[in-house]
Amino acid sequence: MCAEPESAVLAVWAAGLGAWRCARHRASARQKPVDNFAGIEKIKVEGRSVNVSCAGGSATDKPVVVLLPGLGDGLGKMAALQKSLSEKNRVCVYDRLGEGASDRPEGPQTFADTGKILTGVFDRVAGDRRGVLAGHSLGGMIAARYAPDHEDRIKGLVLMDATSPTSVADIKDTIPASATGPAAELREQALAIGQGDNPEQLTITDAAVRSAGNIPAQVIQHGKRFLAAVPRVRAPPGAVLVRGTAQVARGVQPQQPQHRQDQRTLHLPRPA
Repeated sequence: MCAEPESAVLAVWAAGLGAWRCARHRASARQKPVDNFAGIEKIKVEGRSVNVSCAGGSATDKPVVVLLPGLGDGLGKMAALQKSLSEKNRVCVYDRLGEGASDRPEGPQTFADTGKILTGVFDRVAGDRRGVLAGHSLGGMIAARYAPDHEDRIKGLVLMDATSPTSVADIKDTIPASATGPAAELREQALAIGQGDNPEQLTITDAAVRSAGNIPAQVIQHGKRFLAAVPRVRAPPGAVLVRGTAQVARGVQPQQPQHRQDQRTLHLPRPA
């Protein structure tokens, strides 16, 4: 039996209303809750307590700036930059696990692990908005490795004195295994840090620079490369000096760091 015209119209209207409500519900479910706090708060990410600082505000169509400090640095290291940028932007910075006031890691970490924490923080402070990642030193390496897998979320990338993607090879190329004295100590310490002997228990491995698609990137560098900025020491008799520093063992021909121009990231000493 056919429905009367009025009944048919009502049925179509009701069906349309139901579909609209379902669509709105699905859209709401996709929207991530945003913590629009100002100041410092601890939030839960992957079951861990993460110390986060946010400042400033901006239109919802503008990206949120997330700052990533270097290894051994807490969020306070970025305070001056955060203050300056927050005059026109919402800017957040956080202590990675093992740094500052965040929880210690439960064990050794990989770049995938630190990426999960970054995603969790980013979701909380930016919601569905896109963001600009600005990383210093190791934070720059983390940002550069994170962006290619999250092109839909990252609006821009700023690498400030970023750790070289070949930092382990750079050390081995510059200071041979046959080195002795201060050079040998420097080599051992640097390689140990890369193997996880650091506050974040992060294994820092060499990897090729991957494309981040159409994400705009800005590379900023200052001062000298890390291995060219070793403090001056009194060289033992017969030592080979490189730029006034006893970087290489006595009797061993020094090797210059190999800077790969196509990779655009450098390992430089963090600011004092």
